[in-house]
Amino acid sequence: MAIFELRRDKALLENAIKEASDFIDIVTFQFTSENIVKLLVKKAIQGVRIRIITLPEDSYRDVSERKKITELYNFLTSKDIELNRCIWEVGVPELTETSLSGEQTEGGGNKWYALHGKFVVTDKKAFALSTNFTDEKQLEVYLLYDDKDIIKDFRKKFDKIKDLFCSKQEILPGSLYFQLPTGVQQEIKTLYERTKRINVKDYPPEVSPDAEIIKGFFLSPFEGRARIFLNNMIDQAEEFIYLSTERLFDDQIVKKLLSKAYMTDIPMKILTGHPRAVRQNPAKAEKMVEDLMAAGVEFAIIDDVHAKFWITEKYICVGSSNIGK
Repeated sequence: MAIFELRRDKALLENAIKEASDFIDIVTFQFTSENIVKLLVKKAIQGVRIRIITLPEDSYRDVSERKKITELYNFLTSKDIELNRCIWEVGVPELTETSLSGEQTEGGGNKWYALHGKFVVTDKKAFALSTNFTDEKQLEVYLLYDDKDIIKDFRKKFDKIKDLFCSKQEILPGSLYFQLPTGVQQEIKTLYERTKRINVKDYPPEVSPDAEIIKGFFLSPFEGRARIFLNNMIDQAEEFIYLSTERLFDDQIVKKLLSKAYMTDIPMKILTGHPRAVRQNPAKAEKMVEDLMAAGVEFAIIDDVHAKFWITEKYICVGSSNIGK
């Protein structure tokens, strides 16, 4: 059985934690919810094995918030909960204003961490979701399964992420290092020895292949780039295209949607936040919305939308990707 829901509370997530009797594996971009921490600690005391992969404290801009997060992380580990900090960075954050780690003067400099995925798997449920483990209430999406084979697949993905980014190695954390070209390895090693930071400027084709969209659970970009999946969905759609994204700021995807709108008469609808909230260039983001509306694309602007999903008559895709570069 599968359940697909949009909601502003975390009841589905909390219930899944309460129902678990053997294990709970969590991948999340942010983790600040004291309520969820209390639920997890209670399960850990009952003997449930809990593993978490999330970002380090300096992924939060507010320095005082970082101290609180450290205390929360320490509390979790004191209860025998395994907590893995993914310190890998990807890209060049100086080229965007979306980095949340602060300025150079705030310690460590601008960072754009590699981990953005959100999913949970227990012995009874597996689900992809858009919500972070925070107390913030936004419009979120949940896709839940109770199928045993899907639960096994989700757990394999957790293990793969842990191995790629967090496993103990002789040189630095994560086996991803050994899958990168020699020149990139040397750059990463030099930076790590000097600063204890791990940054890969871009994932090369060797580790981020193109892939056809099929039914399944994919770690992007290691099992296919999200952009390619979305392009395929748009190309293959014959009856409708519905997209939900926190932010819409992507020239290439907008051009593809415009082409589809002018060449076909299929309904296209987009649910997104206000373009004024796009920090890189709000005026350009508003122009993208205006151009799509002029082509007949319908919009619903909801300020607290955080749900990320794409639907056509062939597929439904739930993930953590915004429609942005």
